[in-house]
Amino acid sequence: MDNEMFLKKSDESEDQYIYRICEMKDVIGKWEDVAHIINENLSYNRDESAYRKRYQDFKKIFNNIYQDKIDEDITIQRMEKLKESIQNERYKLQATKIEKSRYDRQDARWELFIENLVAAKDRLKIPKFYSLPNQYEKNSDMYEWVICSGDYHYGAKFDIENNSYSTKIFEERMQDALLQLIDFVKREHICYLKFLNAGDTIQGLLRINDLKLNEVPVVDAIFKIPHLIANFLNELSAYCYVDYYHCPLANHTQIRPLGSKANELQDEDVERIISRWIADLLKDNERVQVFSNDQDNSIDFKIFDFEAVLSHGHETKEPFQLVKDYSVKKNKIYDYVFVGHRHTSEEKIVSDCEYYNREVIQCPSLVGRDPYSDSKGLGAQPMIRACGFHRKYGHKKNENFFLK
Repeated sequence: MDNEMFLKKSDESEDQYIYRICEMKDVIGKWEDVAHIINENLSYNRDESAYRKRYQDFKKIFNNIYQDKIDEDITIQRMEKLKESIQNERYKLQATKIEKSRYDRQDARWELFIENLVAAKDRLKIPKFYSLPNQYEKNSDMYEWVICSGDYHYGAKFDIENNSYSTKIFEERMQDALLQLIDFVKREHICYLKFLNAGDTIQGLLRINDLKLNEVPVVDAIFKIPHLIANFLNELSAYCYVDYYHCPLANHTQIRPLGSKANELQDEDVERIISRWIADLLKDNERVQVFSNDQDNSIDFKIFDFEAVLSHGHETKEPFQLVKDYSVKKNKIYDYVFVGHRHTSEEKIVSDCEYYNREVIQCPSLVGRDPYSDSKGLGAQPMIRACGFHRKYGHKKNENFFLK
């Protein structure tokens, strides 16, 4: 064993030296041997117990200091973790506040939308119902009347030869149509009629050029038009019962998301929103029923026992083949097909039966001639049409209502 290791170092204090030698007790041997080495180096004459007890005191103090250091380190680590946790929670809170703020803004906008909707609904008061000519029984009269309309293109604004259009003109034409229909209902003693909307209720954004035509944003048009139509039907119902049929799909009301092509995503059509909104606005009016169809691009109905269908007609270049096309498609023989889209009004007989003719009936447009139809040499005066159907002989009468 190297005796130099038992010597006191020049930089050691007496306590440090005693502690170091006592720490080597297992190497040295017995406590008496430890006392001998220390006495010899420090020139003392003490027994082993003096050094053993002193070492134990050193050890106790050291352990306490060491434990305090460990506890301090643990505390610091815990504080660091706590600080990190608090910081994370702070970040979470900030993120939550940001997200909540975003949702609050969305909720506020949605609540405003609902409030406006409710306010619009509240403004739609049920009219005073006038007594009907006879006790009302649906289909009891010899004639049943169908009002043909469509292609409102609400939101468009233009000025071309023989026709100008805007949201204000639309409302004026609707008021003109209402007054003429009320006069017609009273004159003909009508207690029940069907009112058809053949689609393209708003101008939409079918093409970029529509931006030049749109007087109001598409969203605003979607918001406003249901109220205008519902108010029209509401006031008309004061004089008769009305079954309102809304074409479920058209071309100008397609939103065409993600660069989709025409008719590629037909279900993405705001006609459905408009018709549902109209139904909601009129749900408390017992004289008006609103019909649409979320499952197809057309809607079926009956005129007496005649089978009829309403479609916008934008999916074919040969609208007068639609009786055959729909009959094959739906495995049902149709007697009358009503279509819009072409901004004109005409009828074509496609086949005959024992007492009546099967026909395709082109619904006139409320917008009339517009820049696009004008470029194609199509279009006609803005109008709506009343078609009279005899119980046995089918379509026999027409009355046109030209609009200013």
